Amino acid sequence: MSNAVTSTNSRLRFTGSHSMPHGYKWTEAGIVPQDWEESTVGKEFRMQLGKMLDSAKNIGVSKPYLGNRAVQWGTVDIDKLATVPMTSSDLHRFRLRSGDLLVCEGGEIGRAAIWDEQVPECYYQKAIHRLRSIRGYDAYLMMSYLRMWTQTGFLTNYVTQTSIAHLPKDKFTLVPLSVPPPDEQRAIAEALSDADRLIGSLTKLITKKRAIKQATMQQLLTAKTRLPGFSREWVPKRLDDLGPFSKGRGIRRNEVSDEGISCIRYGELYTRYFNYVFAPISRISAAVAQTSLSIKTGDLLFAGSGETAEEIGRCAAYLGTEPAYAGGDIVVLSPHGQNSMYLGHLMNHPSVASQKARFGQGDAVVHINARNLAQIEIDLPHVDEQSAIALVLSTMDTEIRALDRRLTKTKHIKQGMMQQLLTGCIRLVEQQVAESKAEVVEETKGTKPHSWAFNEAVVISMLTKHFGSEQYPLGRKRYTKYSYLLHRHAEKKAEGYLKKAAGPYNPSTKYGGPEKIAVENGYISKQKSGKFQGFVAACSIDKAEEYFEKWYGSDAMQWLEQFRYKKNDELEVLATVDMAAEDLRTSGKAVDVESVKKVIANHPEWKAKLDRSAFSDTNISEAIKAVSELFGGEVHA
Repeated sequence: MSNAVTSTNSRLRFTGSHSMPHGYKWTEAGIVPQDWEESTVGKEFRMQLGKMLDSAKNIGVSKPYLGNRAVQWGTVDIDKLATVPMTSSDLHRFRLRSGDLLVCEGGEIGRAAIWDEQVPECYYQKAIHRLRSIRGYDAYLMMSYLRMWTQTGFLTNYVTQTSIAHLPKDKFTLVPLSVPPPDEQRAIAEALSDADRLIGSLTKLITKKRAIKQATMQQLLTAKTRLPGFSREWVPKRLDDLGPFSKGRGIRRNEVSDEGISCIRYGELYTRYFNYVFAPISRISAAVAQTSLSIKTGDLLFAGSGETAEEIGRCAAYLGTEPAYAGGDIVVLSPHGQNSMYLGHLMNHPSVASQKARFGQGDAVVHINARNLAQIEIDLPHVDEQSAIALVLSTMDTEIRALDRRLTKTKHIKQGMMQQLLTGCIRLVEQQVAESKAEVVEETKGTKPHSWAFNEAVVISMLTKHFGSEQYPLGRKRYTKYSYLLHRHAEKKAEGYLKKAAGPYNPSTKYGGPEKIAVENGYISKQKSGKFQGFVAACSIDKAEEYFEKWYGSDAMQWLEQFRYKKNDELEVLATVDMAAEDLRTSGKAVDVESVKKVIANHPEWKAKLDRSAFSDTNISEAIKAVSELFGGEVHA
């Protein structure tokens, strides 16, 4: 068996002991089971673009049709069907029938849904591909592949980018497609559709619970319904009767970070918080806090500017206990003797929102100030009734949040299922895999040493297994820090790492083969989850784990656990300081804060680090002590 074979598209395929999981093969679609056929979308489906919309040329009988926006993932929106004149030929060519797979040609390219005759007669426009199976390929399975391809970015390889990106028919037909046996296709489709049904039912339940809460708020916040035991009259008040107003200050976007003191910015009142907030997500330094407005538990925070009068003055009550600060364009009301959670809900109720809209000033940007807010009139129950109403509403919120978390978890589980099932890592039916006639040669201690590239492929794979997940794939920036520390721990040196801006960085892991080897061997796969992208463990990760334990032992990964919750900046400081300290020791110089800073300052790609707060003298000093304890060496920090 040859050591390597180069394919016609210049992709290196590794064979031999490091080549392929037993029972699998390499295809243009990736590593799949040996009994899965290789095909293309064009070989499995007849593909037809829809009706061209041209008011000057279209003639015939008006018929309802689907536009691109009507096709959402797994569902078709028929609420606002338009019509277009159709000739008799059009009626034959573009009529939809049950089971048609509809795929967006532009917009979110690849977004797909199956037509299920939601209306008796319907057609579709040119921005949609209609797919009909030629050999019985399961439409739901094909839709699942499209979902995975859009998530991993695979489909972008076939997109044409002119003024607007789109997926032309001639390229779509060439997309490689794996063909599992028919019974396995059905089993995969059924498993994924079960997950989709659960996601759909949870989504509907959450929508229902939110509607119930809105109706409950309408009743309780207006006294149309009173809770048992309360009969006191509600008292008319103006907001300035409740307490004093103040104005937020400062906090620019570039001053917000992931650590420091809690703060709330006005834009977050529209995007992050609604009615109340316990734990602000943004942080600022102590220096920035000194120029901002301190807020306390129970304060009401109003957005002082916005895009529309209807949303101006969006409010959230701060109910947290940690010190926090309000940025500019926030108006703060500090009520006395009231239930702030109740008031947070009331301030966003239509009866108050309509008053805020009247007071809003401006066109392109709408503003509202404390003087305007002070004039808003409300009917206020006694604080005991306020607290009882707040408890009812917060209990509903708790239930909705629990359902939201369950929905998010279910979506991540389904995403993992797709990765495992659509690549054949998990088989749902009895495998009919022919035994390979090629002898599988396992690496032993007496064989020729493995290459650096394969070694790093295994290291990256194990780091991915232990520190990556479907929700948070392990990115290159973070795994590089981990691999540097691992090599320093296990081998006392880390070769190939360069002084790059993001810290000690080894470009050879990306361009020299290790990532590619790990992916093509089925150890890891590329994954995108929201704003996070990187790698997740794939079906053959156990093979990589065997190699890793043989070369590094089982304790090495446990040693790395101490860095799991370190921020990227902390890992960068640690690795950078260690690399600088090694340079100093090699040249016989003392290792202290000033000498480490000099090494950093003297390198053109490193010197900018010293302008960052992460590389303060204190942090460098602590890092010098830490690397001395981790790897040994005399220090004078």
